[in-house]
Amino acid sequence: MYSFNSLVRFSELDENGLLSIPAAIRYFLDCSSLQSETLGRGIAFLRERRIAWWLFGWQIEFFRMPALGEEIRISTWAYGFSGIYAHRNFLMEDASGKTLLWADSSWFSMDMEKGCPRRPLPEEVDVYREDSEGRGRCLLKEAMEKRLLPSGVMERGETIVIGKEHLDSNRHVNNVRYIEFALDLLKLSDMPRTLDVRYKKSALLGDILSPEMYAENAQLFVEFKNQAGETCSVVRIRR
Repeated sequence: MYSFNSLVRFSELDENGLLSIPAAIRYFLDCSSLQSETLGRGIAFLRERRIAWWLFGWQIEFFRMPALGEEIRISTWAYGFSGIYAHRNFLMEDASGKTLLWADSSWFSMDMEKGCPRRPLPEEVDVYREDSEGRGRCLLKEAMEKRLLPSGVMERGETIVIGKEHLDSNRHVNNVRYIEFALDLLKLSDMPRTLDVRYKKSALLGDILSPEMYAENAQLFVEFKNQAGETCSVVRIRR
């Protein structure tokens, strides 16, 4: 397991003066990146072998969002590998050790030269097994679903033109951006109970995303489709 401590900064706050959801998820992603660098499996290692870990999906449960200046501890560990997939948990705690939010995530190994998924080699994943200290999966209330199927009344949102500011180092839309887009469209004013995301197809510079919003009981969905009508991502929020 890898952990680091931080203080909630002003630049990370939402309109309620609490750590924003995108900022919390960036803490998780930074934590996994730092673990990989510490284990010698970071960016240089991946680039040398022309491989990458691509995110397939999030399942996040919220308990409380911390405020400005609060000390937080972020932790991550890999708990399973199967075929091309790896599964990783994240945990954010306050100064007293109480859980603020935790997350499950699924990733797959990508051959960047061939442009297709591939099974990771033992030397690429064994270090994560050794570093997990026997930890299993977080006790999230539900197992991660393979697919998110939007349901309910549909409303179309304003289209989004992908610019350079939306891209990551792989030159496709950063996965947190879809969450930011969804939160902006849904205009939520309160903390969700859960947030789930599934990533289907990478959106690239110049693509035009058409959001389709669905509401059914306490569930809200946003499905992002590109100009070809292909689903890039589906976000679900439950309150």
